[in-house]
Amino acid sequence: MIECPETCPFLKKSKGYLKDRKLTQSEIRVRTAFPHFFQNLEKRIIELRKTRFRDLVDSDVKEALEQNLSNLDLQKKGIIYEYKSVNPKVQILSDVIGEFLTSCLEAKEKSYDLNTLIFLLKEEVLFLKRLLEERKGKTYYLDLISTLH
Repeated sequence: MIECPETCPFLKKSKGYLKDRKLTQSEIRVRTAFPHFFQNLEKRIIELRKTRFRDLVDSDVKEALEQNLSNLDLQKKGIIYEYKSVNPKVQILSDVIGEFLTSCLEAKEKSYDLNTLIFLLKEEVLFLKRLLEERKGKTYYLDLISTLH
């Protein structure tokens, strides 16, 4: 886990975000413990939505996150294979997320190991699934995370 000083801008921003959102206690704990991960992951998703796919919906993001989660699970097992989506939009988003995850693993400071990334990605998938189940619209998750960026 990365310990952020109270002056960390990412920590301050994430705490404000968490207070304004209806998150479960578990979601709050994980997001508070790993603010840089969620900020950077969500930033990449929103950037792609703003620059290339204005019609991106939550289910596309869910598929891309789950695809990356499956690929990390394969990597953990030592299997050299990569799942691909037949939907080009989802595949491009999946590639963007995959590049971010690879950068986390290859960073000099080794902030994240494979097990941690799998855990964090599962948490984001669960968060997104919960929002989808609440049926607040096709882009509720995307609109929610857009308020940060």
